[in-house]
Formats: sequence, structure tokens, C-alpha cells
Amino acid sequence: MQAQAQLPPATSRAPVAWLTVTRKGIVGVVVCAVAALAVFALADLSSEPSTSMRAQPTSLSVPTVASATVLSRQPWIGVACPGPVPFNAARAITIARACNRVGLAIELRKPAMAATATINGQTFKLDNRAESSPPLNTGKRMVLAGFLQPARFLHGPFKTITYRNGLRQRFTIENVHLVIHYGAGHTVQTSLQLLGYGGWG
Repeated sequence: MQAQAQLPPATSRAPVAWLTVTRKGIVGVVVCAVAALAVFALADLSSEPSTSMRAQPTSLSVPTVASATVLSRQPWIGVACPGPVPFNAARAITIARACNRVGLAIELRKPAMAATATINGQTFKLDNRAESSPPLNTGKRMVLAGFLQPARFLHGPFKTITYRNGLRQRFTIENVHLVIHYGAGHTVQTSLQLLGYGGWG
């Protein structure tokens, strides 16, 4: 996990109980979330996952950089199920696990042409035009997004976090590896680890 602590979290994405504000400000599903605690922020450094669990680069031919140098904030991972999600928490979580589909969005420090993501060994393209930001005159985008289905990490592994106030919470573990293509032969890769997920909206 490279420089994860230096990346600001998505400030509008703090979860509450079983429901959270989604990437687009719509109420959605989140599993293993707590009020007033950011999904992707660890409350105690002693709870940080060990080095052996962190995502590792997959291509030796592509330069590896710290995530904070290419991303302006933490990547957003959200359950993306078709159709409305019921307000009933238990039913909503069941639907989320059954649809087994998540979206991933990255916000870049400088625009890129394309990117691929790997979450716990599953690789997919961040090529959804509707969910990415509009292209600039160069054809590059500041935000790239894509979808993964099936999303095996929804079913584990998990990590239990103990916060300073004694509260314990169980989160999914996402080892995220990104390969970002800026064009003209300029490509970089970075890795980081996230805990938990929200709703896509």
C-alpha cells in the first residue's frame, strides 16, 4: 500500500449503519459500515493490514509510483446493482451480494487516456464513458470508471478492525492494482489496499 495515508478520502462518503451516501449522493447499500467513520480510513495505525496482504505490482516493465502521486483521492468502490434498492437493510444487503457487481472510480491528478484495475486478482477496464468524466480536448479524462462482475471480494476475505473506542467492525479487503495509460507511451502502475465499500448510486 503506497502512500495510502496521504490520499484524502472521499469526504462525502462517510457511511451510516447499513446505509451510506453513494458516489452520486444517492442512498445505497454498504456492508460492514459504521456511523461517522470513513469506509476507507483506518482509525488506528495498529489496525493497518500487514505488508504481506497489500496489493503488489503486476508488471515489471511499467514504472511503479506511489498512489498519492497519481490519484487525487482514494478510489471509490460501490455496489452497483440494477434497479431500485429496498430501504429494508437486510433485504438490501441480500440483493447486493446476489447481483455481485461493483463499480470502481479513480480521480486522477492529471488526465489519462485509459486505465485498468485489478481487485484481488480480477482485472477489468475503467472504460465506462457514462460514469467517467467528460473527455477533454485531448480525449483524456480526469475521472475513469468501470464495473466488475462477478466481484468475488464481496464474499471475502474480511478483516475485523478495532477502533480506539473499542468498537469492532468487519470489512472486506480490496487489494487494488491500477495501470494508468497517459498516452504517447507513458504508462504507470500503482497499488493500494482499501477496506469496505459503499453504494454506487
